[in-house]
Amino acid sequence: MSKRGFLSSDTSPVLMKVLQSIRDPLALAASKLQPADILTVIAQTEACWEHPPTPAHRTKTQSPAYVKIPSPHHSLVTGLHKMLVSSLSHVPKVPCSVLVCVDCRPTIVKGCWGLWSLKAVKAMSLNILALMKGGADVTLTTIGEDKLMQQVQLNTTDTVDSLASRLEKVKGGVMDPALLMSWAREGSKKADLVICMTDSHSEVEREELWTELELYRNTVCHVKFIYCALSSRSLFPSVANKSDPFMIDICGFGPDSTRIIQAFAKDCF
Repeated sequence: MSKRGFLSSDTSPVLMKVLQSIRDPLALAASKLQPADILTVIAQTEACWEHPPTPAHRTKTQSPAYVKIPSPHHSLVTGLHKMLVSSLSHVPKVPCSVLVCVDCRPTIVKGCWGLWSLKAVKAMSLNILALMKGGADVTLTTIGEDKLMQQVQLNTTDTVDSLASRLEKVKGGVMDPALLMSWAREGSKKADLVICMTDSHSEVEREELWTELELYRNTVCHVKFIYCALSSRSLFPSVANKSDPFMIDICGFGPDSTRIIQAFAKDCF
């Protein structure tokens, strides 16, 4: 529709119909669309559905025959953002305690693997808020430039944009999952699930992490662990211990990202 210019003018009957649909709360509930589904569409819309800026695509855009897709009317993006906020109330309920550590270095604004136009920090914020709306008790942390653990403010009124903006302003240090688990163990911070979120950091002391994770399980409580690298296609070697069924790696971002996290937390696989 956008390629044909149907979504560019505020007088377009097609745009009016689309806006009517995305503003309908009953239609949203019936659709069972999750926040990650809508954020995916928002990222694509704001980028005018452009392909990733690969050398091949850049060459294609320089061709006289190339026609850029017209930008959609701003009311469409505004409507989608409101739809995103509303969709958070439809996240499946998965009550649990979650400890999240975010890599807050400047690279947090890199695009996600699988959705280049979405900043990793926004994907992180979406997953955090969706878990909260699903009934999880979330403790948000980061590692500062001084290599000390810091807790980050998390509000029930946060939006994806407001939380992402706050995380971008944090002066973070290198992600260290072993340090996180040591800090949680020494502070007796109970959690059902620990998630480390980074754009693409993979230089992790794996053996040290696995040891700290086992110490935590023996002295505090049983816990699952997820290492999320949102800008990476894969991790080699994996951060998760392949012999530990309660550890997984997640790379990139897609509409099912939050569902996967919740399913892992609820022993669905």
